[in-house]
Amino acid sequence: MSSRIQLYFTKYKQDGFARTGSLKTWRREISTPTIWFGLSVIERYDFQHTVLSVNNAECFLANAYDLLFQDKNGERRRLIRDLATKMCFKCDSGGFQTTKRETKLTVKHVYSLQRELECDIAVQLDFPLNPQASRESNRTKIDRTLKNLEEVLAINDKLSILPVIHGYDKKMLDYALRKVGDILGHDPPAVGVGSLVPLLMTSKGSGRVGGKRRVIDTLIYIRQKLPETFLHVFGAGGTMAYLITFCGADSFDYVGWVQKAGYGVIQLPGVSDRFISKRKKRKTLSEEEKKKLLECACPACRQYSLSAFQDRSSHARLLRAIHNVYVYQTEIWRIRESIKEGTFREFVFERLKNSVWAPLLRYADTQLVRLGAYPSRYKKIDAYI
Repeated sequence: MSSRIQLYFTKYKQDGFARTGSLKTWRREISTPTIWFGLSVIERYDFQHTVLSVNNAECFLANAYDLLFQDKNGERRRLIRDLATKMCFKCDSGGFQTTKRETKLTVKHVYSLQRELECDIAVQLDFPLNPQASRESNRTKIDRTLKNLEEVLAINDKLSILPVIHGYDKKMLDYALRKVGDILGHDPPAVGVGSLVPLLMTSKGSGRVGGKRRVIDTLIYIRQKLPETFLHVFGAGGTMAYLITFCGADSFDYVGWVQKAGYGVIQLPGVSDRFISKRKKRKTLSEEEKKKLLECACPACRQYSLSAFQDRSSHARLLRAIHNVYVYQTEIWRIRESIKEGTFREFVFERLKNSVWAPLLRYADTQLVRLGAYPSRYKKIDAYI
């Protein structure tokens, strides 16, 4: 079936609600699940280019708002053009930043930039919801997002456009999905889901719309409604990525890799943030975790000892960033492999057994068992959680 948004998704292998597949854009194909590493507007060109290139990162993203208002000397555009020769590039609209800063950004502004950069995926200009706002106010934002989708489709002559939906309950989600379907003339072959980050971060007002469990409920509900659709989740990378993949997400972005490296954070598979040097009220690497780090095969760990990662120098920051991006990219490859082998459920429980997300994983597993995705509760769940 032809699509007005120029995105086509093929599902290959499914394990529960997790799937592998391929998303075809206007110029290339993207293997899924996948992670998009967000570019920083403050970090220099060579730092970001080195980190993403040496790790063979598959996908990256930039933000139209940042490029239009903060990339004064054009360095970020140059970085994008160089990276896009070998990696898939998604250009976000900057709707979240626009809302926060009350800056007027139009569909034409965003699309013109996306067209200039020839991104693989152009995210439509959307308006994220506020968990503290009234239902009427959030409904207005949903309608504005839908209107923007119609507008960008009317002027698009080339790019793959990703529609974005928002909603804190089934009624809002049904409304948004129905309207997107009406605009396209069929169910969307791909869709992005926004407004979930405040719930994951336990932001003010998140409890009144369901909190973290609402994220699980939302993803499972959309996956049930659109079993063949490519599903991207905005702002849910990091350790949370295991969980949202478990609930049916095909794609997610991770924008914190630069900042975490600057803070002195080291990542390990399935482990939340750890610091090498002791810091007050911060978790440092345990002896067992240090042993795992010494076994790491990333480009940084292969060449340098643990002591080289510790200080606040630019070189140590670079090493931490290389290591952290390596961990997330290689975990994506492991996730795909475990789905193909039909062992993703065991894989995700093993990865999150000591994570703060473990109780939420148990909740998600219960929902999937109830829906028949798995025959019974995971047999080792009580040992893990």
